[in-house]
Amino acid sequence: MTTLAEAMILLSDRGSSARFTTVDRNSATVGATLADLALAGRIALHGKDVTVVDPQPTGDAVMDEVLAQIAASKPRQPAKWMSRLYWGFPNRVRDALAGREVLTRTTSKLFHVRKYTSATPAAETETRQRLLAAVATGGTDDAWVAELAAQVRAANMEQYLLPELPRAEARQRIAAIAASSWTGEASRAARHNNYIAYTAALLPIAVTLMIVFTR
Repeated sequence: MTTLAEAMILLSDRGSSARFTTVDRNSATVGATLADLALAGRIALHGKDVTVVDPQPTGDAVMDEVLAQIAASKPRQPAKWMSRLYWGFPNRVRDALAGREVLTRTTSKLFHVRKYTSATPAAETETRQRLLAAVATGGTDDAWVAELAAQVRAANMEQYLLPELPRAEARQRIAAIAASSWTGEASRAARHNNYIAYTAALLPIAVTLMIVFTR
């Protein structure tokens, strides 16, 4: 069964022309894993913090790794967990998909860069169809689809997934499906925080290049 985190990777990795960024996608992928754990009854939001309500493993390696980290750590707000887990997280999800032969992974000899390509479109097609069906009917009773819509909204992927709709209408329909998701709101907050961190990390490099090229 496809997890929400895997669904986000499958939907976003092929969207090179979409109006969303790596920061958008990465933040939402971590948020999707928290949503996966919440749907599995392993974590819940108590007050402002994420807490473990059932430490038993789910059987999914990525989810269980995150669950163990949350269980071993002090309470944190969802957005802080998303920022903490942000770096390199999507490749952990891609590796899980490669292990099930949904994706194919190759590694270049130069710099050992990993590249992932689709081995079978079935999982992506099913995921997309479930989301589009909810959009077409204006809602869903499927909590998994509602959480997926929340992460799509957090990653600004509406226009890519619903190109036939005006941008404002696409956002409105996705937002209506995702209205009750705390993980979606947390992903949006984490996205903002991660943009700040990303900019702060790149700023010294940009300043150095400006100094070098303006001398």
